Amino acid sequence: MDPVLHGERVDRQRRPVTRPARAADLPGGVMIRAGGRTGLYLGGSLRPWSWAGYGAPAPVGGDDVVETLTPPSIVAVIGAGYRPLVHPTALAGGPDGGVRAHQPR
Repeated sequence: MDPVLHGERVDRQRRPVTRPARAADLPGGVMIRAGGRTGLYLGGSLRPWSWAGYGAPAPVGGDDVVETLTPPSIVAVIGAGYRPLVHPTALAGGPDGGVRAHQPR
């Protein structure tokens, strides 16, 4: 699996690989870039990422084409029903969008 994911993340020159996708076609829990911001796509919104956690949700139109940062294999797994763990700040102020908050012990 690691070689597959590596091949989906970077090209032969080790440059990051991203893919365009229509937002409505993506499952909640993938990382995207839209409108110059990078973050978690969840419940039809972009939760901007920072070292301090995720920010307030910003709407993303379902027909908007966004840049997908999550490798296609992981997008497929999430789309098949896997519920990724996310930082609790990703769920503040909105629906869970099919993910669950990480709760440290």
